[in-house]
Amino acid sequence: MSNIITAKQSPRLENNKFVWYEGDTFSISLTLSLIDEETNENITLDDTSTVIVSIYKSKILVHQFVFNEFDNNQIVMVFDDELSKKMTVGEYNYTITHKCLNTTTLVANNIMEVEPCLQ
Repeated sequence: MSNIITAKQSPRLENNKFVWYEGDTFSISLTLSLIDEETNENITLDDTSTVIVSIYKSKILVHQFVFNEFDNNQIVMVFDDELSKKMTVGEYNYTITHKCLNTTTLVANNIMEVEPCLQ
């Protein structure tokens, strides 16, 4: 009897992009390490901070995560059933922006990819 070929881990980081199978639900936790360029001190996200993760497909906004509360500079993006249904097979771009006294783009046009999975 032969071995069954299993699926790749989903989600996963592959070739510098987030990749998962269509229909999967999961959470992605990111810890943001921010440093003040003038003082060289770590920036702690607090109640004056907002972090926005915007996801686009073909330059059209698909979803936005908005975070105003932080635990150790961490954000958790939850890809639940509702969001998973919006994100069909294909390539997406995402940006991460920090808004406080100034608006700073932390991540610009990184790639997410949803792969087909017949279910």
